[in-house]
Amino acid sequence: MGSTKDWDKEHKPWSEIKDFLLSNYLSIFFQKVMSVREHKILYFDGFAGPGIYNDGTEGSPIIAIKKAGRAFMKAKNKKSVSFIFAETAKARANTLSDTVSNNSFIKNLSFKYVVYDKGFQAAIREVLANKDKYGTYFFYIDPFGISCLDFQMFKNISQLNGLRNCGVEVLLNFSTVGFLREACCVLSKEFIVPKEDITLVDEGFDTQASLEERHARLTQIFGNEDWVDIVRKAKNGEFWRAELELVDNFCHRLKQDDAFKFTTHIPIVDTSKNIKRGGLIKYRLVHMSNHWQGCIAMNNTMIKALNMERQPSLFPVDGNGAYINPADIDAAFRRVLHENVRIRQKCAMGELAAMVISEMGITEKQNSLCKTYIGKLLDEGCLERVEKYTKTGKPSHSFGEKVEVIKCKDTM
Repeated sequence: MGSTKDWDKEHKPWSEIKDFLLSNYLSIFFQKVMSVREHKILYFDGFAGPGIYNDGTEGSPIIAIKKAGRAFMKAKNKKSVSFIFAETAKARANTLSDTVSNNSFIKNLSFKYVVYDKGFQAAIREVLANKDKYGTYFFYIDPFGISCLDFQMFKNISQLNGLRNCGVEVLLNFSTVGFLREACCVLSKEFIVPKEDITLVDEGFDTQASLEERHARLTQIFGNEDWVDIVRKAKNGEFWRAELELVDNFCHRLKQDDAFKFTTHIPIVDTSKNIKRGGLIKYRLVHMSNHWQGCIAMNNTMIKALNMERQPSLFPVDGNGAYINPADIDAAFRRVLHENVRIRQKCAMGELAAMVISEMGITEKQNSLCKTYIGKLLDEGCLERVEKYTKTGKPSHSFGEKVEVIKCKDTM
């Protein structure tokens, strides 16, 4: 098993993908909230680290500050941004404080920050206890393993959505592989763990605890006992199928429990290993939001991060590299319309696409999805455009996320 001791000495290739995704998404996020939100913005980094790796690569705190700073400078109406960086290791916290305090955006703009050294869970409780201070929240939770996670915590965070029409988003690094490895140990299913190298950073589990205690901890992380059935039914050779089922179940219950309306996830892989499968999965990045615009922006960013635009295919490919039948996506659009939109009700194309993405996973960018599947529904007369013509009087052919359509007849 790996160690957290030297995690910040070099920037791993899979960490570069994670930071690429975070950086690209935060550009969109801060630009959007600066323009539409009236309230203060809080950015929370639950496992901030020292702010910079020993090889000079910038970590998530500096990425976030720079993205917020650039959006702030371009915005007409400047919004106050505050940062909470949780880091319990004293040496890293001190380095982080020095790095952040010397950042030009912190020095020159009205940004506030706190380096919180009392632990991730305590920092979350502090935010929830002062929930009236902000109107927009972004939680970046990138833990060393998963033993500190708690499903109820995400439900508690989601309740911020009900305050003054607040916007809340979460980007979680969920070590599904580490969770599944521990679950196999607890349920005596070690034989399904593949022989390949799945060594990870220490998950933080107390292997000296009783099996009952370890079982209870896994249930607290996952939110219920569904993980038990998933692991018990997994046969030899089905480790990776079980890993995908775990994260799908986790995301589905976040929606089912009315925590977050839209959830998406992608695997972050080490491409130097398990090449036949496209790389060895290290963990999953899970995005949670109650706003369809956030889901669309993250979908498009994930596709860019995975280079999915460069994979020409007769069939769409999801974030796991699996082919998806276009008929299944078409059926999902029809089902979403049937269950969520009334006859003569208006709806943005992007909102329909977000509901399908949250159900089916990432496959294509929003514009492409809408052109293919909403275009078909327009041709069939199930939908019609609210604005049928452009400002110049030409027929409208746009499939942008804000383009509105009206449901004319049922789709099921």
